[in-house]
Amino acid sequence: MKKILLVGSDISESPSPKMQNTALAYMKLSEKIVYELHSIAPEHFEKEIVGIKSDADVIGLNVTKPFKEAVIKHLDKSDRFTQICGSCNVIKVENGLWTGFNTDGYGYVMPLVRRDITLTDSSLLIFGAGGAARACILQSINNSIKKICVVNRNLDNAEKVKRDILSKTKFDPANFIVLGYNDLQNSKISCIIKESKVIVNATPAFQGGGDLPFIFEPPMFSADSVIFDLSYYENPKSSLLEGARAAGCRIIRGLEMLMYQGHMSFFHWTAKKPPIFVMTRALDLRLG
Repeated sequence: MKKILLVGSDISESPSPKMQNTALAYMKLSEKIVYELHSIAPEHFEKEIVGIKSDADVIGLNVTKPFKEAVIKHLDKSDRFTQICGSCNVIKVENGLWTGFNTDGYGYVMPLVRRDITLTDSSLLIFGAGGAARACILQSINNSIKKICVVNRNLDNAEKVKRDILSKTKFDPANFIVLGYNDLQNSKISCIIKESKVIVNATPAFQGGGDLPFIFEPPMFSADSVIFDLSYYENPKSSLLEGARAAGCRIIRGLEMLMYQGHMSFFHWTAKKPPIFVMTRALDLRLG
């Protein structure tokens, strides 16, 4: 039996196996291929990834937090999007070679496209500076975003994302700002939110009932803004979502990104595209 692995840390609750195995069954591939979790403690990543690379039954991988950046040095080649954003979430194994892709950008932009939301000449505010954030930023640049603001707990990490992406794109540095949590008072974050068409949470803040370290109130938002929470964990009582909902903003849940990135991942592994409704229904059943 050939295997596709989801590699990450603390992934026991991931709905991806249900989604991907349902798709494999629908496409009549489940007798040959199975999608499995492969959890790795961060301190064991280097050793474990070498072992996976030697497993002849592995034909593909999904890579999730916190390894999307660290896995790149283990690739034999990668597509241009992956090279520029510095984050890889999909690996295709063929003839013993690992080819890296990034489908997070596709997963981020497709829910916007479906709603006829354009990024051209608009502003992006993104909380977080990890692999998913990198993909969203680069995809926004590819879709002609005009201004980007990255807010992250660790300012050095945000600065590194800015340097990495600016070094490989022609985006105007004057329109790319980074801020740490300590830089923001509510009055300042309110001004930034008001100016932003798309506001993305690319942090795990809402998981387990947590929140970002700001008090988000309805007057801070423009009704024209879109709030995109990349987490697929439901926490509707977070102040970000409560405030945005009360202000009449459109809200996009992370399940849509998960489904679209998974759909394109499936294509990289199998050269087939299962119907969208099959993967969506599997996620609905998995998460109730």
